[in-house]
Amino acid sequence: MAASAEKIKAERQGRCAETLTKWLYHLSGYSCAGHRIKTPYGEIDLCMVGRAQVIFIEVKYRRSPYHGADTGLVDRRQQKRLRRAVSWFLARRPDFTGPRLSIRLVRWTGWLRCQQTDMGFE
Repeated sequence: MAASAEKIKAERQGRCAETLTKWLYHLSGYSCAGHRIKTPYGEIDLCMVGRAQVIFIEVKYRRSPYHGADTGLVDRRQQKRLRRAVSWFLARRPDFTGPRLSIRLVRWTGWLRCQQTDMGFE
């Protein structure tokens, strides 16, 4: 498979993982306040609201749990970028100042296994 075809396939799988994550949270009582939110600091995959809580979600998809050196985890630089993007978004949404805020990584390894890690919010 050519590099561009692999990139297209990976993009499609990532979008499917985002959609699946959005619906899993929806079934748990959350509503989607934003999907693929563009900010000057980067994109926020999902913003889900519910239970007096706002969760900003970074979604990662990997075909297998072990994918070479890439573990699918978010490094410090990516965490900093994501926190800046969330802060920028929140500055424009004063209605989100009351609820509890968190940033979460949802990592899919294949389509049947999902792992969630709360990255907190500072």
